[in-house]
Amino acid sequence: MVVVAAVGFSVEQVASIEALREEWQGLDQRTSPRLPFTSPLWSALWWHHFSEARPMVRDSLRLFALRDPAGRLRGVAPLMLTER
Repeated sequence: MVVVAAVGFSVEQVASIEALREEWQGLDQRTSPRLPFTSPLWSALWWHHFSEARPMVRDSLRLFALRDPAGRLRGVAPLMLTER
């Protein structure tokens, strides 16, 4: 799914952290100040340790990527959807 955002930017839903890892790592290295929770590694660990799949609770990852008009990655939003 791709949604058109302001001034030619687009938001796309990404299937997995791994699908975006290399590009996301490059974005993280260019970000200042560098914070641990902006990296794909942190998000992968967060998902691994906090996601649940039980009979009454099911979490799913919703990962969105913001791209500029040239297609360069400008932001990532890893979100958790919990269904009860």
